[in-house]
Amino acid sequence: MEKKVKKGGRPELKLEKKTKRVVVYFTILDYSNLKAKAILASKSHNDFIREAVLKSEVKAKVSPEQMEEIRKLSNFGNNINQLAKLAHRYGYSDEIHRQTIQSINQIIVKK
Repeated sequence: MEKKVKKGGRPELKLEKKTKRVVVYFTILDYSNLKAKAILASKSHNDFIREAVLKSEVKAKVSPEQMEEIRKLSNFGNNINQLAKLAHRYGYSDEIHRQTIQSINQIIVKK
């Protein structure tokens, strides 16, 4: 009969070894806040930072084209508000408002 040989000690980890390091500097206050948050999460500050970096979502900066579109929409909204003030001043009916809003919504959806 063949005898099974038991290996002693901890089993090998199947995870990839971490070989890259990033150095980050904190102010004393920021570092204290980091340590406090890590303690509340029951993690070391290294694990806390690693998890924060890997699981966070970074939002892309608004491109100049998007900023221009936002500016146009803002101007469009200002114009609509001015028209609404005039409509209220001169007593236009609610039906005209509904039709105008529907037309505007159709224009926006097409873009």
